Amino acid sequence: MVFATACETTATVTIDGHSDGSGVVSLLVEMDTQAVTQLGGTKTLLLDDVRKAGWVADEPVNNDDGSAEIAASKSYANSEELSLVLEELGGSVFSDTSSTVVSEFAKTEYAISTNVAVTGSLDEFSDAPLTELLGGLPLGRTPEEAAAAGLLDPGRGGLVVTVKVPGEQSESTETFDLTSGEPQSAEVAAVALDSNQTVWLMLAAGAVGLILGLVLILTGLRKRSRSGDEA
Repeated sequence: MVFATACETTATVTIDGHSDGSGVVSLLVEMDTQAVTQLGGTKTLLLDDVRKAGWVADEPVNNDDGSAEIAASKSYANSEELSLVLEELGGSVFSDTSSTVVSEFAKTEYAISTNVAVTGSLDEFSDAPLTELLGGLPLGRTPEEAAAAGLLDPGRGGLVVTVKVPGEQSESTETFDLTSGEPQSAEVAAVALDSNQTVWLMLAAGAVGLILGLVLILTGLRKRSRSGDEA
């Protein structure tokens, strides 16, 4: 994806789940001035290809300080589609992805999880078409050129993955250094339990009605008892 060729870049991937099991995967790429320069400007980005793949991609935002931001998003309908969208985004970086909505009596559990594993090298984000476009080299440079340009310095590329589900306290975030040279992995998961207030209100209303009915019955019985005693 686009953050594979930047010099100092942070890519934020957000999975925002909805109550019906669908959701949206959003990507925000933030590049500093040096990264934009190394890239040759944001005009070199092939966003048309991203859009053809079903992503909604905004035009890059070029800031006054020379930095830039690129945003894209893609909707998914279920757990299977979420896995495919993440595969488009990062290939084998994302695995064992699941999105579930389990409804039981008076409560619903929302859960989304994905395993994120990075090698600590930007090479893993350069798919075959991008490599070919860059002259047969994953980063468009030999290892020596990449090192001289600072592409391989720790902290030059960051990946932030956030998972959100409906409900309170339902967000989880993990951060990875894509240029650390060290493998990193973590499960990013969010789970929330939502009580069905409508069901509880109906139960409460039913309980109140039952109590009132019992009161009326008991009152009627007492009146009958008193009438019998007087007779």
